Amino acid sequence: MQSALADVAQTLLLPGTVGSVVGQATGALVRALRERRQTVRALAACTRLADLLEAEPDLDTLSYYPHLLAWELARLPTGKRVTPVVLFDTFEDIGDRTHRDLERLLQRVVWLMPNALFVITGRSRLQWADPALQGQLDYTGPAAWPGLAAPALPSARTTPGTASHGRQILVGDFSPEDCDDYLARRLSRDGQPVIGDHIRQVITSRSHGLPLYLDLAVMRFLEIRRTGRTPGLPTSPTTSRP
Repeated sequence: MQSALADVAQTLLLPGTVGSVVGQATGALVRALRERRQTVRALAACTRLADLLEAEPDLDTLSYYPHLLAWELARLPTGKRVTPVVLFDTFEDIGDRTHRDLERLLQRVVWLMPNALFVITGRSRLQWADPALQGQLDYTGPAAWPGLAAPALPSARTTPGTASHGRQILVGDFSPEDCDDYLARRLSRDGQPVIGDHIRQVITSRSHGLPLYLDLAVMRFLEIRRTGRTPGLPTSPTTSRP
């Protein structure tokens, strides 16, 4: 095309450099038009794009935008595809059983990104598979969340060999070794545990592996040290504090 435009420029008595510049500009224009055509064709396959562009950018609308990310991830070549991992920790802090507005928005994000792995941790079981929540959440029932359809009253703690229900897993308590390791690492000075071996053993045995108990025991240990006293074992065998 550049040579053809140069011939045209020579015929019209235009300098050759002008013809060359025109040729380069025309080539860039053609490439831009082709890229635009490809982009338009690609975006036409995104069914929710037009509605999202026309909607007001409020919080409710923004909760649908993850669909665009999921759509773009699905269009990646096979060799470049990835699975994003999204972590939601302390999920119980987003609300309670009667106020689920924020939970509804987060559930929508999970639903709109089926090609991502969501890891949700919290103290309470996810109830999304419960049909009784219809109206409070967008997607409910065992058909929508077959991996979350489990008995309504699970046991408080898992035991070795207990099978998990679907994709909702109950995390068991710490083993005695984990408890001792946590207490030793939680408070240390110059690489040595601040809490003595015997006190760690007593705390471990009385915690029954509950992480919250271990953390409270450490806080109590620090509280005693700040008063200038030396932390020791409780005098009463029924006392649950170190």
